[in-house]
Amino acid sequence: MQFRVLSLLAVAALLPTTAAQSTTKQKPLTPKSASMPPVSVTVPAPSPGGGYLGGTDSCATPMPISGQATFPFDTNAASTGGEGQSESLCFAFGTSGIELDVWFCWTADATGTATMTMCNGASHDTKIAAYPACGCPATGSALACNDDSCALQSSIQFAVTNQTVYTLQVGSFPGAAPGAGTFDIAINAGGGSAGSDSCSTADAISGDGVFQFDNSSATTGTEGQSESNCFAFGTSGIDEDVWFDWTAGCSGTTEYTTCGGAGNDTKIAVYPGSGCPASGSSLACNDDTCGLQSSVTFNSTSGSTYTLQLGSFPGGSVGSGTFSLTTTNCGGGGGGPGTALCFGDGSATACPCGNLGGSGEGCGNSSGTGCALDGSGSNSIANADMALDATNAIPGQPGLFFQGNNEVNGGNGIVFGDGLRCCGTGVARLQVVVPDGNGDASTSVDIGASGGVSAGDQRCYQYWYRNPGSGSPCGSGFNTSNAYSVTWTL
Repeated sequence: MQFRVLSLLAVAALLPTTAAQSTTKQKPLTPKSASMPPVSVTVPAPSPGGGYLGGTDSCATPMPISGQATFPFDTNAASTGGEGQSESLCFAFGTSGIELDVWFCWTADATGTATMTMCNGASHDTKIAAYPACGCPATGSALACNDDSCALQSSIQFAVTNQTVYTLQVGSFPGAAPGAGTFDIAINAGGGSAGSDSCSTADAISGDGVFQFDNSSATTGTEGQSESNCFAFGTSGIDEDVWFDWTAGCSGTTEYTTCGGAGNDTKIAVYPGSGCPASGSSLACNDDTCGLQSSVTFNSTSGSTYTLQLGSFPGGSVGSGTFSLTTTNCGGGGGGPGTALCFGDGSATACPCGNLGGSGEGCGNSSGTGCALDGSGSNSIANADMALDATNAIPGQPGLFFQGNNEVNGGNGIVFGDGLRCCGTGVARLQVVVPDGNGDASTSVDIGASGGVSAGDQRCYQYWYRNPGSGSPCGSGFNTSNAYSVTWTL
């Protein structure tokens, strides 16, 4: 790989674009228009093998990955190989092909049913498959294959054995555009370990992420069976239910969903507190949002615990799979003049080498945490009292507070060094600040005046800091905080 040398004092402008995608496939197959001009940001150049940090173009040299996590992929530089193009399991909309494909060798870290999903990490028309062993697969050996599971994105499930290697193929539906994003892998080990059959002994989980469930052997309890907001198709019941106690990692709006992670007819509910819920206390409940799968949103508070119920529509199918929890409008210290976003905790674009930060932080650095950016003061230009406050940076290593006119990649950012570039276009340098011994740094300049803002302007802010030497998780020597968005007033 080749890298362009960056100066800490020069920030390249970023011009993000998104390509609209149709949610209906056409017959005969025709390529979809996806004009994707290059972005002017320094990232590793694609290798001759195709992609960077996200698969190789040849199944003979697949990228090694392992465990249950979120992994980046990039098919923009990929070609279409001869392997994995005629699997019967892959036949959909008149073709078995998977075009512009990249390859991974994935080692399972548990025995059970693996779920591989693009549903939360891609926006283009994906198609994926899994095969036994590592390397170019034999024709007809596919363990699982999928084109559309959630809109135009893909999800598969297949049986795996601990420490066994499998080949994963990631590409596009024939004629569709390539793209970059992430996929999640989780393993349901079975045996009732993914959710408790009793609300009094609910499984404890915390933070945003993808979690396993299995209600295949669950019974139907008496709790959560008569909630008025659960009434659908003539019943309020939730059969064969399993329970989780979830502790929120930050305050905001949380989405709890089985969309893209389940194949059975799910029904879900959420309640305040932990343990068995009081009748009538449900905060949200849903039967069908995406096909027969379910999704709800509710307001969550950092450090508070909520009881999650996951089961089946009465008389519907049971099964195993995954659900996800994603909290928006949270991070930093909260309560400031703006909104934190673009976190390195798995809720935005995947960190470049699996170096996750904590909830509300940027991607992880050598201290084992991520740098969190927040604001204080007001968003009034006249008051001139807003400050940007970074925590958990590297003590004694300089960093740059900078401003961008927009939020990159819809506020999810793109890979940049050891972190994510979240703010771009019209970039303005605000102030270089060296963090104190605790890794804390704050601006002392007039942010509004330095950035040249006017009333009504929305601007995006970030802290770009050095993390040199062997402590740099991904080896780039620099990292970034999460982003902070402010709409200015007079």
